[in-house]
Amino acid sequence: MDQLGADYTVTTYILEDNYRKPVKIEGPAEQGRFFKDEVYVVDVQGKTHRYMICWMGPKLTGKEIAETSEAMNIMVGGVLDSSTTRSRVHLAQEPEDFL
Repeated sequence: MDQLGADYTVTTYILEDNYRKPVKIEGPAEQGRFFKDEVYVVDVQGKTHRYMICWMGPKLTGKEIAETSEAMNIMVGGVLDSSTTRSRVHLAQEPEDFL
């Protein structure tokens, strides 16, 4: 995440409606609290780059994983370019820098 610089924002969304609808998590106390039966997207935006990390609690089918991609497409307004990096993280397999 070295492309972000010093000035960036972090917003977390829970994916609802069969993982197709991103819903912003509003309460600061809820940020970073993930439940094993849910799927979240952590959206980290800097001035020139954006990281979207999809955290998956349950084991998803291929179709469900495709639905999470569609939810992230909604979040970027359908614009897919090199200024956005997307990744997926599974429950209990998070890299240390994600925690």
